[in-house]
Amino acid sequence: MMSRKLADGRRYLVAGTDYARARRTPRRPSDLEDWDWIRYQQRADPTEFTSPKGKTEKVTGRAQIEADSVDVLYHFATQNIGVTILPSFLAERGVALKS
Repeated sequence: MMSRKLADGRRYLVAGTDYARARRTPRRPSDLEDWDWIRYQQRADPTEFTSPKGKTEKVTGRAQIEADSVDVLYHFATQNIGVTILPSFLAERGVALKS
């Protein structure tokens, strides 16, 4: 068996507009601990954030739902169920809907 990297991709923290509006604006990753998380089963828990200066901070959060499909994560986020991490192509799709 052989493996190789196919591409680099960015991931973004996302939440539905109504869900995010109902919460206090986070100033640092730890402020997201009490948000309702939609977790991707294939990703390690906790979520690690890295600042532009290279400092890392981990957030465990409360996983309300777990899914094994990023399309399902996207759907739940657009339904204002919680916050999740999405690959850029899905996060950008959600932004395009609002434009």
